Amino acid sequence: MKILELCLSPGLGGLEIYVCRAVEAIARNHDVVTVTLPASLIRSRLLAGGHQVQSLRLRFPRFPLIAAKRLAALVDRLDIDLMHVNWGPDLALAALAKRFSRRQPRLVFSRHMQITRSKDDLYHNFIYRQCDLMLAVTKEMEQRLRHYLAPCHSERIRHLYCGVPAPTVLLDGASREALRREQGLPVDAFVAGVFSRLEAAKGQHLLLEAIAMLRDQGIIIYGLIVGKSMNDDYAEGLRQQVNDLGLAGQVVFCDFVEQPQLLMQICDCVVLPTNRETFGLVLVEAMRCGVAVIGSAAGGVPEIIEDGVSGFLFESGNARDLAERLRELQDNPDLRATSGDRRL
Repeated sequence: MKILELCLSPGLGGLEIYVCRAVEAIARNHDVVTVTLPASLIRSRLLAGGHQVQSLRLRFPRFPLIAAKRLAALVDRLDIDLMHVNWGPDLALAALAKRFSRRQPRLVFSRHMQITRSKDDLYHNFIYRQCDLMLAVTKEMEQRLRHYLAPCHSERIRHLYCGVPAPTVLLDGASREALRREQGLPVDAFVAGVFSRLEAAKGQHLLLEAIAMLRDQGIIIYGLIVGKSMNDDYAEGLRQQVNDLGLAGQVVFCDFVEQPQLLMQICDCVVLPTNRETFGLVLVEAMRCGVAVIGSAAGGVPEIIEDGVSGFLFESGNARDLAERLRELQDNPDLRATSGDRRL
């Protein structure tokens, strides 16, 4: 089967990394070509991995007719049997390309982002009618799709959790200490890490607030914030927040890394502080490393974390509740080890 993976996202976060992993997995059994923006980060990553990549320029995202015809021509030229879309903004483009294509490839849409309003109108019914299969990344997402889309689409909706490969390297004690020193973190400190792009919706500021609250109680926790800046104002605001809260030297920032699971292993816990994460891929990555996890009790996160068993939940947006969960883990190494020893 010849499969076209479409991802015109300019960023490189959890969704885009998942697309790269999907390409790597599917390419073991099928012929896969990925279509990206000409200068996107995902394009560079896939090319470095030796994968087939085609570029498509989208000059008018709200009116993708021209781009859709170009994509349709590519589908026909490459004899594509199936198109797979992961990024929501690409769906209309793919739906139009399917209609323009002589081959009429099957269209699969994996829904990663929340759906918050009704899409039972002429435009959306046309778009979703082109989908042969819609995969929701959580059961909650599946329920929302069934609720917000027209009933005629329900039979093509399924849920499929995102997969995460095992870490390629598990650090021993000496390697863990060496990597901590390299990152400027004390060997014997309690470290909480956040791994996601730097933007307000990801909630890194909540971890800083929680660390400051604990510091005021005499409890010292270090923070490791890893991710690419998607909003320079927010990234600068985080650094200013560190200074304003008196946390200089207690919080380390690190840009995007190719192997985040290595840095996860130098953390005592990994925190997902977003207000409402649809899935929470980073939590599964940490759990596969045997690292304890804390996530906001909203979206798809409660489907990943069984509170107090496979990790801990805190009230979404509540830095004080997050601080309490961090304190519990810091005070109880046995609890930390038990919740972290869940390699899936």
